[in-house]
Amino acid sequence: MRQDDQNHAGSDRALGALSRRAALGALVLGGAAFVAFGPDSGKDRLRKKYPGRVVLDYWEKWPGAEALAMQSIVDDFNRSQDRIYVRFLTMGGAIDQKALVAIAGGNPPDVLGLYAYNVPHFAESGAIVPLDDTFASRGLSESHYAPIVWKMLRHEGRTWAGVSTVGTLALYYNKAMFREAGLDRAPRTIEELDEFAGRLTKIDKQQVAQSKFGFLPTEPGWWPYVWVWPFGGKLFESPEKPGDAGKATTDDPANLAAYRWVQSYPTKYGGDLITAFSSGFGNYDSPQQPFLNGMVGMVLQGPWLGNVIKGRKPDLDYGVAPFPALASLNAVDAPYGLAEADILVVPSGSKHPEEAKQFIAYLQQREVIEKLAAIHCKNSPLRESTPEFLANHINRGVRVHDQIAQSPNARTAPRTRVWPQYRDEMSAAFQALWKFDATPEQRLPMVRARLQESLDLIAARRRDRGGLPTTVGERIAS
Repeated sequence: MRQDDQNHAGSDRALGALSRRAALGALVLGGAAFVAFGPDSGKDRLRKKYPGRVVLDYWEKWPGAEALAMQSIVDDFNRSQDRIYVRFLTMGGAIDQKALVAIAGGNPPDVLGLYAYNVPHFAESGAIVPLDDTFASRGLSESHYAPIVWKMLRHEGRTWAGVSTVGTLALYYNKAMFREAGLDRAPRTIEELDEFAGRLTKIDKQQVAQSKFGFLPTEPGWWPYVWVWPFGGKLFESPEKPGDAGKATTDDPANLAAYRWVQSYPTKYGGDLITAFSSGFGNYDSPQQPFLNGMVGMVLQGPWLGNVIKGRKPDLDYGVAPFPALASLNAVDAPYGLAEADILVVPSGSKHPEEAKQFIAYLQQREVIEKLAAIHCKNSPLRESTPEFLANHINRGVRVHDQIAQSPNARTAPRTRVWPQYRDEMSAAFQALWKFDATPEQRLPMVRARLQESLDLIAARRRDRGGLPTTVGERIAS
């Protein structure tokens, strides 16, 4: 469930750049044209096959096994009642951009699967409808969800989404490598992490590929912004009231310390040597993945790694623990960790919004959500998990991931529509810092200035139009 960094970078501007005519043209040129505008004999056949039912189109981003898992949930729903039939469609990458085009063109799906970080943009653009009434009628409230998940479903005081899956990031460690180094537990602080990593690292400068590293901040490198939180840092200060800009805080003093720590690894071991070593890594879903084959002893990853271990290296003796934080933060009982979620929304212009809301509400039920989480090998997004779910989970560290989701120190992507730009800026900054092209004190203030300019610009546009857009025309022009 990693974020699709490349495919979603432009979504923050997609809706505002389209006129109705441009929306139609762009969609015809794109792969979604047949679904949104072309003849839809498949849907007609479903109406004939299930007379009297409302047929909903549900767009989702997942391919492969994850899509098959959701299809099984959709099948369960379709069998559970005789009034609604959901047609599940896998749209692949850049689903947020495809969806914005379809919404602007007036032909969206009825249910849309997005990432939690999409909520601020879609809500502020008027591209989705709120779910407050549906949640209230079904007894779905803050007490139903892990605290960080509830935060991801809401924006500016309203509920905009239901959750489908969630995953938190934790430290995975190779117990066999630990035993060989005389270590019998996971590190609990950043200071211990560095110590343990040093004891696990064995560098062969003649045959770099035969080396072993205890830990590398670049493996797998999917979340280059995540390091600030274990140092007590922050990426964003939310606005005091809706419509205000908020504050980019990339050069917070704790953030500077975090990226000085990141730079300590190429300083200690040599950036060129690490690059040469990393060039031999296999794909994530392969036995040659560096954590699976014992090349890297500790790695930051999500619960889905359990599925890869089961399929590719079932005999791997691994442990899972919260990622360490600075000793001064006293975070052992309230660990820091990133949470990411997949969500379900009802697009504006859905032809069957009430039925779409009913489907989303169905997916919020404990037995449904735990079934999907188990197949996806993720922790539950709910406040409490059943003993059976925890006991039978593929990932032996699922309780750790759940602990992080429940922690007051769980973190998620800043709740701002400029997050795609934010993520890209932090990724570029990480690469520059890793290569010693700049110091944190040089690079991170530059990032803050660029992001603050974007935040201020969006806030000014909202003030100019007097709040959230309320019509399709306003959405397209915003």
